[in-house]
Amino acid sequence: MKTKKELEDIKAELDLKFDKITTVRIPSNDSRTEFRTLFLKKLDKLTLDAVQKLSATNSQKAVEVFFKNTLIGGDDISEILSDFDMSRTAESVVVELISFRRAE
Repeated sequence: MKTKKELEDIKAELDLKFDKITTVRIPSNDSRTEFRTLFLKKLDKLTLDAVQKLSATNSQKAVEVFFKNTLIGGDDISEILSDFDMSRTAESVVVELISFRRAE
């Protein structure tokens, strides 16, 4: 787990390289006092297509593909994916991030 200062430095550096960055904080304990932080770049069509196809048969693999293709910094994704609770939370994040924006 990176320190708050390390994460701030990573985010500042990434802000110079990418137009849009999504910050995701995944709780790492039940009391929600510790979090793992991930910085994600914008989802592209190829990744979206792959994630949608995999989600029908293997949701864990879909989550792995999503993060492999969008993760640009933050805490170690392998720690998140190897922990059952954090992995399930990460899966819910993927579902939210691949959803379409609502029209007004």
